[in-house]
Amino acid sequence: MDWISVTSRTKYINIHHSLVIAYHLSDKSVVLIDTGGLKSSELLSTLRQQDLSVHSVLCTHLHLDHTANLRQIISLYHPNVFASKYELSAWYYPIYYGDCTLDLTPIDQAREVYINGERFEIFPTFGHSAGHLAFVTPDGVCCLGDALLTKDVLLPAKIPYMADVDQAILSMEQIRQTTYPHYILSHSGVVLQNAISDLVDINIEKELDLYRILRQQITKPMHIETLIDKFMTAARVRDPKIFSDRAYRETVQSRILGLIKVGEATVSSDIVYPVR
Repeated sequence: MDWISVTSRTKYINIHHSLVIAYHLSDKSVVLIDTGGLKSSELLSTLRQQDLSVHSVLCTHLHLDHTANLRQIISLYHPNVFASKYELSAWYYPIYYGDCTLDLTPIDQAREVYINGERFEIFPTFGHSAGHLAFVTPDGVCCLGDALLTKDVLLPAKIPYMADVDQAILSMEQIRQTTYPHYILSHSGVVLQNAISDLVDINIEKELDLYRILRQQITKPMHIETLIDKFMTAARVRDPKIFSDRAYRETVQSRILGLIKVGEATVSSDIVYPVR
């Protein structure tokens, strides 16, 4: 498998619909941003074929589809691995990798990290996950993880996973203000700066539409689990596995809590009440 170049030093490969980004510190040493969506020999074989060593790993977040090869990378290369401290504290949720024994370096309030003398910019893009981070390579490529989705990925998605929708929207607006020449979206590829504002609009519109659908379901007092089922049906979720998936039900619950937070619904003893 060949790396796809964004710049002369920042490249990526696709591991099970999730991009692994490599910034080349030298001809033989890279910093990885995320490690792919499936445990796969492809990443490791590509690194071996090109005689590359992994100096460090930067984790945009610790969801399963971004950390599948992390343990193998740590075992083989012993890199420094960085992740938000808020991701580490949320690792017990089912959508996370679920292995708290890994030795990761927590990022707290830092807005940059120096690796082998080169500066990687950090900016928080919380919302999709508890401590989602974007990283900017030393040559100006902004790696957004799942903070934004492209239209071809977003529109077929029934309910994009969000830990906190309102925070995610704030992060999207912050991304709109940035001016990097290239952005890498983990499930989509490269987006140029002149397309970012329209992409933010599309992502926000999707979330506001889901809020609209959710409001329409709260016609009378009902148990929160019943409301989750009604919302999933209204959002045209067909797969019964998704209905019962704990992570999906939690992301719907986060949207319900968003309405409660702004006074558009109330809750008592797990019963959600409409506000007239």
